[in-house]
Amino acid sequence: NYRASRVLARGDASRDAVASALSKADIFHFAGHYVYDRGSPMRSGLLLAGRGDTLLPNHEIARMRLDSLRLVVLSACDTGSEVIVDGEGMVGAARTFLAAGVPLVVASHWAVDSEATAELMSQFHKFRKSDGLSSVRALRRAQLSMLESPNPRYREPFYWAPFIAYGADF
Repeated sequence: NYRASRVLARGDASRDAVASALSKADIFHFAGHYVYDRGSPMRSGLLLAGRGDTLLPNHEIARMRLDSLRLVVLSACDTGSEVIVDGEGMVGAARTFLAAGVPLVVASHWAVDSEATAELMSQFHKFRKSDGLSSVRALRRAQLSMLESPNPRYREPFYWAPFIAYGADF
């Protein structure tokens, strides 16, 4: 039983609009850029396309009530990479959503190719919704489909292997 999708793009993807959508959504798919602040990883965040303040930092996400979110897909570079911060432990985009109560996060471990990632994520959501697979199984199947892609470039692990599921599958 899925809720209707809502797309926030360009000027509609303001910090307030995304934060509001996060509090109501059951699935959040972010396709964009992640900005990493080496000096303070909790100030790292999702770069949005809205007007004005366009960074949704980890420290704000960590304070949100995300009780309705069941899945977050971070289709951006290095969203699964983490750093150890004294007194905080591991900090990164995926861990931030897990700490905010999201049971499952799909994130990447290195810089990703936009076209290949779009293909992978299209397959992932198809397998998850149409074929009824759990998110982890859908991700694996999408990765295997890339491995067998008619596009020989997409068969290389660089294009599909950075995405990993963190947390509990459903």
